[in-house]
Amino acid sequence: MPFTAQHAELGRLDATRPDLGCALSWEAIYRARAPLRCPACEGQMIARVSVLGLRHFAHRRRSPDCPLAGESPGHLLLKADLAAAARAAGWHSALEVAAPHGGWRADVLAVCADGRRFALEAQLSPITEREVRERTDRYAADGVEVCWFDDRDRQRPWMTTVPSLHLTGPSEAPRTVRGVIARYKAESGWQAVDSVSLNDAVQWILDRRLIQCADGHVHG
Repeated sequence: MPFTAQHAELGRLDATRPDLGCALSWEAIYRARAPLRCPACEGQMIARVSVLGLRHFAHRRRSPDCPLAGESPGHLLLKADLAAAARAAGWHSALEVAAPHGGWRADVLAVCADGRRFALEAQLSPITEREVRERTDRYAADGVEVCWFDDRDRQRPWMTTVPSLHLTGPSEAPRTVRGVIARYKAESGWQAVDSVSLNDAVQWILDRRLIQCADGHVHG
């Protein structure tokens, strides 16, 4: 259930934007035979609304080999929240962006006015430490910074090996960072900061005000 589709005349559509990113209303394509294609596999798509009220696109025909097929509602929700947080921080954010050479596909690619790129990855499916390191390295090779996010109940072991944050789930809106972020102040030294919102955390990440140490603890 991707958030993006390619319109034959208008280009790339983003279901998380009020105007779909091209001054087009949702009603113009919802339940209409709009000329839509999947940006990953080029299969025909239609506009839909999930049981959770999320606008998205779906393949007209089952496409098990498409990298955008089969996403869970939880993954969609987290991607949408990450995109919204990046936009709230003043960055342009686009969903499901693939590298021209095919080496990576970002859940959310945030781009600053100066051209700096930052990938925000919603990682809810199982992944090994080796896999997440390799994917992080592929981003780094293209000059793209990355942070990984998980909102499942228990923190996963791989989260101590790459820049990452453990979040509360979608039912605990607004989302916050689980655990503690340590902030340093000259007059008082390191202090714990509880209940950091997702929007604040993403703002600090994009501004390079959060640093993850080798032990997995996040410092700001």
